[in-house]
Amino acid sequence: MKTIRAFTLIELLIVVAIIAILAAIAVPNFLEAQVRSKASRVKSDLRSVVTALEAYAVDQNDYPHMDREGNHHWLQYVHELTSPVAYISSVTLVDPFNPHAKILVDAENRNLPNYKGSYGYYNYNSAFFAGYYPPETRVKGGVVNSFGPDNINNGSSYIVPYYIIPGPFSSAPPPVGYGSYPAPGWVYMLYDSTNGTRSAGDIVKLFGACPGPQTD
Repeated sequence: MKTIRAFTLIELLIVVAIIAILAAIAVPNFLEAQVRSKASRVKSDLRSVVTALEAYAVDQNDYPHMDREGNHHWLQYVHELTSPVAYISSVTLVDPFNPHAKILVDAENRNLPNYKGSYGYYNYNSAFFAGYYPPETRVKGGVVNSFGPDNINNGSSYIVPYYIIPGPFSSAPPPVGYGSYPAPGWVYMLYDSTNGTRSAGDIVKLFGACPGPQTD
């Protein structure tokens, strides 16, 4: 009679356990690599956008103003950078950390043009800000930003008023129409990978004469 050779239950359990351990090690490292790759891409995109904005400012002696029709803070609507002169190939750059990037319609199946996952764009010299901030914040320049790996808007759009309004911003009057801002969590406004790949904060690039810190 022939002897049938097969794995015992213990041997199978050992193999499964080894595979589970390897997966537990490999999967987090893969996800971390994904985040690092996305962060590098975002920084590269924002550098390209700022380069285009500075080139536009050289020609026009100003930066593109913000759209007052409800789309005021999305880069995808800054069409001046692509037409009639192409300072950048496209402004429809998708922020990989924007949680709304895949939400294109609402519950009634209506298009939501604000939620295409674009990077943020804020020009503090735009008339849009006249009713929100005191005159000293109307500097010639602004900020482009990404939600960062935490997929949350940590308030980096207010980074310029934060550094211009005299005294600690936490004690300054909040901007008109913005309720209880600034929130205590603003201390985590800027993303820094040295705090952990998935740490809180937005990825930020300043342009023009705007003061304050930014992401390298």
